[in-house]
Amino acid sequence: MSLITCQVFSIENITNIIYRVRLIPLSPIHFRAGQYIMIVINEKDKRPFSFASPPSEHSYVELHIGPSRSCDFTIINYLYNNTSIQVETPLGEAWLRDDSNCPILLIAGGMGYSYIRSILLTVIKNQPQRKVLLYWGGKTPSLLYEIKELNRLTLQNPQITIFPIVEYPDNSWKGMKGTVLEALQNNKRRLDKYDIYIAGNIAMVKVIRNYLTLQYNARIDRIFSDAFSI
Repeated sequence: MSLITCQVFSIENITNIIYRVRLIPLSPIHFRAGQYIMIVINEKDKRPFSFASPPSEHSYVELHIGPSRSCDFTIINYLYNNTSIQVETPLGEAWLRDDSNCPILLIAGGMGYSYIRSILLTVIKNQPQRKVLLYWGGKTPSLLYEIKELNRLTLQNPQITIFPIVEYPDNSWKGMKGTVLEALQNNKRRLDKYDIYIAGNIAMVKVIRNYLTLQYNARIDRIFSDAFSI
């Protein structure tokens, strides 16, 4: 782990409560897809955020910041008011195992999408033959803020299948309804051959991990998540 100074290059509203932040590191950041950084506000206040950009992107680091346990918008104010910040990185053990050719199951609740985004883009670039299933759930349709981009990627990469799920849909929502766990219960595949990556709160991750191992033969040693360590 290193302490690295970054310039705050841009802060962009994706929605009215979700921000795309791009940082320019003043020294190289070497990380694996699926790892995260700590933004250091002070010695007692450090906030974890997954890399949303893949390791192959060298010109900037992209973070997606929105409603989560890491963000009470103190962090957004901090970024707006500081052109230079410090981050601790790389952190996390739930990085992409790219020595495997197994199909991949990516699961994210809410802002956990940024974690699986980095993995997805890395697999597309480096292992385009790997099959990927992606489940992304949100309370409302607006929280699935990059669904159009995901749909575009699936058209370009037929080995990717996405399952967007909304718990409280509006009348315009045409996709799956309910929770991520409920969507997974409709799965018809055995998962013993899959590498599985999960992003979400600890309660969600624990329930899903137990469910997949008991009901779908998922191997617990091939299920990866940093929820228990952050």
